[in-house]
Parts: sequence; structure tokens; C-alpha cells
Amino acid sequence: MAKQYLSQEALVRFGNLKSAHPDKAFQVSAVICQLANEGHLKSVINDQQFKDLLLRIEPENRQSSFRIMRK
Repeated sequence: MAKQYLSQEALVRFGNLKSAHPDKAFQVSAVICQLANEGHLKSVINDQQFKDLLLRIEPENRQSSFRIMRK
């Protein structure tokens, strides 16, 4: 259902996201459907808007930590 609200470029990006991170793609799809149901989408989502949506869902300041143990 969310695909009808995406431009061609955003749809390609969504496909890449879906194959790399299916759980995140499901989350993005749910957000897009929610925005559409609430009437917040005036037109289709272009690629830049899709990138912004991804950044809002998972902020860039996510920290991953790892430790190297030497013997």
C-alpha cells in the first residue's frame, strides 16, 4: 500500500531497503501508511523526502560499540 505514495526513485530506494533491512522497511511502510491515512501526504514522496523519513526513524547519532581484545 505504501508503494503508491512513493516516486520512482524513492521506490527503488525502498526496494533496496527492503532487501537489506526488511524490518526497517516494514516500519517505514507503516509510517507512510499512517501519514496517508491521516491526510498528511499532499503528493507522492520523492527520494529526498524518503531519505529524510529514514533519518527520522533511525537517527544518525546511533552509536555502535565494539572492543578489540588482544591476547
